[in-house]
Amino acid sequence: MFLASACASPGNAQTDAEDSIFEGDEWVAYLNVRELKEFLNYKSSNLYPISVVKVTYKIRSPQTWEWQSLRNYEQLWYHDGYSVGVHRVEQLLVPPESCGDLVIEPTVDAPLQTKALDSAALRLYLDVALKSASTLRLFAPRDICQQISSDLSSFGFYPCSIIKAGVVGHILHVVSIPAGFDKYYFYRAN
Repeated sequence: MFLASACASPGNAQTDAEDSIFEGDEWVAYLNVRELKEFLNYKSSNLYPISVVKVTYKIRSPQTWEWQSLRNYEQLWYHDGYSVGVHRVEQLLVPPESCGDLVIEPTVDAPLQTKALDSAALRLYLDVALKSASTLRLFAPRDICQQISSDLSSFGFYPCSIIKAGVVGHILHVVSIPAGFDKYYFYRAN
């Protein structure tokens, strides 16, 4: 997906970049946000503007370790960062006890929709956990990482500098592409 922009080599740059970054991953999920410019745009609308986060993912074949085709998981609808709807396309097929990453793709609308992206990423984080699988990292464009960091506290995730062995809890590792932002967040219920 957007990792090709982080790799300057010609040819199959997207695949090369993904192979190096997602080398040990068994699955990768992508979040792509866009604002629906004219949807529900009328005088008395309480839901304008609407943005939609499209969630796609791919898994590796356990036999060949090759990436399978990209699959559509769901579309999440947001107004001012609050969820207003979901259209689930299929069940999430990540294998139990597998590990993978979430990737926020850079779009024109992403800088203005970080709360929707955070909400969608955390929802997906929980969907993955319900499948007894683990999310290793959340990749995001570097220019929105500070805002994502700020938004995460409204969902109960706070920065942590030390992760002690044996600590049980939900930890989210946010990493920027290109490099420059790398922080861990620990979930703390208020």
